[in-house]
Amino acid sequence: MDKFIIGSSPPFLGIELNTGCNLRCPMCPQSRGPTHTVEAGEAHSTVASMEMIKNIVVQCVDTKEIWLSTGGEPLLVPQLPEIIRLIKEVNPRISVGFNTNAALLTERRSIALVEAGLDAIRVSFDGLFPLGHLAGGLSPMKFFANISTLNNVKQQLGSHKPILQFAFVAARDSIDGLLDTLEMANSLDARRFGIVPFWPLDASQNEQNIFRYKERARETFQKAQSLADRLGIELVFGFVSPDMDQSLKSCDYPFRFMVVKLNGDAYVCCNEYPIKGNVNEQPIAEIWNSKEVLMLRKRLATNDLPEYCLTCKIIRPSNELVESASPAPSTAVNPLSVERLPNAPKPSWGTIARHTTKVVLDKLNLLQPVMRLRGKA
Repeated sequence: MDKFIIGSSPPFLGIELNTGCNLRCPMCPQSRGPTHTVEAGEAHSTVASMEMIKNIVVQCVDTKEIWLSTGGEPLLVPQLPEIIRLIKEVNPRISVGFNTNAALLTERRSIALVEAGLDAIRVSFDGLFPLGHLAGGLSPMKFFANISTLNNVKQQLGSHKPILQFAFVAARDSIDGLLDTLEMANSLDARRFGIVPFWPLDASQNEQNIFRYKERARETFQKAQSLADRLGIELVFGFVSPDMDQSLKSCDYPFRFMVVKLNGDAYVCCNEYPIKGNVNEQPIAEIWNSKEVLMLRKRLATNDLPEYCLTCKIIRPSNELVESASPAPSTAVNPLSVERLPNAPKPSWGTIARHTTKVVLDKLNLLQPVMRLRGKA
């Protein structure tokens, strides 16, 4: 079993800073909970403690990357720059990043994040997907203005970090906008672009499942790869393969990944496999290389998959229907009411996404000189 011992800490560590979000995107489990806004002084009341975070970081001897988001919106956490600075002071070799919808990425926050030493920031944008970020309340112009401001701040402070990454949710009504979103990411100097499949939360969302449209997805992914190669952007597929293969796969998460929840519970699985420890009660090395985790790694390495793993969407991507469901929240934003072009047509969502993306890019080209002048003022 010794051959399955992997260092004294995971190469990749996710820390849950909070569980709240300022948007209510219908595709996301967060939409089923309360909405939080920093501006209204409603930052989520439950935030990971600095003491716990420091205790974790000092033990991360073999950790290469820490990601400060596992569901909540990290920009809702007032101590975020302080947390980043703490990690970099304890171990400057660790790369620090997080996911964000960018709605709260103001100039003040951008300055604080750059000065704290943030290495990477992954922003989410998936066109006018009717269950996506714009439907959740994200203003496209604010999104682009905020990213442009971040780029401007980086230039002012003489930093090439945080490196900008994009995340795109592939669904029936978003995939037509994939190529335009890639172009958009390139215009904002993003160098990495991740694609993940949409997973229905309930049966009413099943028609958006990308695994129902394999040929269309496969063709679009091929075009996206060619475009990314031409633009010099790294295209990364997560939980889905470019050829839409649904054969049984293995999983490398327990070999490289651990996530720590707000209460200190730690898992070596993104789906919270029953094996867990708690960083407030045990050393990370003890959790990371426990007998149970070593046995799980051995079973995965020999394709002796535990029953729990057989329903995982990583190991077996599926277009199976979600039979039981909780109703979507009545407060969800109607996607048709989200900011629109005055004379936009009302055909397919893919057509609207392409049309809107082009106009936003045109406006962004006009906006960038203004942002640069503002930065020099």
